[in-house]
Amino acid sequence: MLLAVAGGSLDAFLYLNHGKVFAAAVTGNVVLAGIGLLSHDTRATENHLVPLASFLVGLWVASWLGEKLGRRAVRVGLIAEMVGLVVASLARGVPEHLYVACIAVLVAYQIRTFRQVDEFTYNSTFITSNLRTMMDGLYEAMEPKRRCGGLRKARELGRKSFEF
Repeated sequence: MLLAVAGGSLDAFLYLNHGKVFAAAVTGNVVLAGIGLLSHDTRATENHLVPLASFLVGLWVASWLGEKLGRRAVRVGLIAEMVGLVVASLARGVPEHLYVACIAVLVAYQIRTFRQVDEFTYNSTFITSNLRTMMDGLYEAMEPKRRCGGLRKARELGRKSFEF
């Protein structure tokens, strides 16, 4: 849950203070870039494509490091995110696009690295799909043959979605 709070807080912070862009809510950047494109607003389009491209780089780096470091990639990711966020909070005079790009890379690494709760797919920055999976579990639990597995799925994803 701390990771979800961190991702949501970063998105709120960037949106309010750094050009109305998102680091984790990549769909929001795609929508806003599309609106900028259709409005012939080159600046708005570029403003939302930078974090999108940075997010993709972060996913690639996380995959590469995961392959090279195995389970240690999780620790490296947490340390990189903590150090990166401290440095970003102290940064003054850094160009806006570079600042946002660095945050987007860190968030992408988090999303790529923290993906499982037991055998269930989990998103560490958004709860929408986690709530969907929880409700799938409750629905499955209505059928006697799938009750045990469904309740476990609902419990695990519900716990991860709402624990503080």
